[in-house]
Amino acid sequence: MSDGYAGYASVFNRKAAQVGSLTIRYLEGGHGDPLVYLHGLEGWGLWDSFHIAFGVTNRVYAPLLPGWQDGRIPESIRTPSDYAPIIRDFVGAIGAKQVTLVGHSIGGWVALRVAAEFPTVVDRLVVVDPLGLRTASDAAVTMRAMDQEAFSHAVFARHEKVLVPHAFNPDFGGEFQELKDSPDFKRYWRNRDILVRWLGDRLDDPELLDAARRIRARTLIVWGRKDGVVACEDGRLLAEAIPASSLVIIDDAGHAPMKDRRETFQRAVHEFLSDAPEAGNNALRR
Repeated sequence: MSDGYAGYASVFNRKAAQVGSLTIRYLEGGHGDPLVYLHGLEGWGLWDSFHIAFGVTNRVYAPLLPGWQDGRIPESIRTPSDYAPIIRDFVGAIGAKQVTLVGHSIGGWVALRVAAEFPTVVDRLVVVDPLGLRTASDAAVTMRAMDQEAFSHAVFARHEKVLVPHAFNPDFGGEFQELKDSPDFKRYWRNRDILVRWLGDRLDDPELLDAARRIRARTLIVWGRKDGVVACEDGRLLAEAIPASSLVIIDDAGHAPMKDRRETFQRAVHEFLSDAPEAGNNALRR
């Protein structure tokens, strides 16, 4: 893909699509074949650097999962798995028949279900530290009991001060803030509260790993080695379950590798998205 497409990738629009009775807001930008990005605990509303990285190779559609703007999850959506048919219909609403599907955290849980239940919709799949597997490796993790200090260490591997742009002029200058005072962390903490109020400690789908065995799309699994929410071992189990999959474990990254190790994350995904179709079956890379 030509470097010229980086210009397309940095520009996006805010749009909305009607899916049944639901109005789904989404961001759209980039250039190429359609890619749907399902947000995790980082939330929705920003065109972040990883959206731009996806947009170099693909036309990116980043929907807001219904209920995550105000924390009022529709009653018909009892678990994240219930989002799967909604995302299938969203793909049709944007005029696509088949997409590359990318999901992080709770969005990864949804993406796995979409790929398993509606295989004709998903051409390629990328899941990043997905919730939902809840294996024995995660048994000791209780998100409800985490205070901000514990949660910040579970999500982020790096805890040095972060540079935050000035609100009055984000294009010029900024200041360093403690991680827990940054907008990034506040979004994660807010959405952790939504997740706990919605699901409590039921952060699992007992059938998800078996469902993953039905996935036939070429799949990239990305995991932060220091993820304190879902154990890195879950990634290995998922890679064993999905036939045409490769696993990338990123050192010095937690539950949000796109934040802890931006360049490493973006390079791994870019290589996968621009790779030849026959590349990578059950490969492990670091």
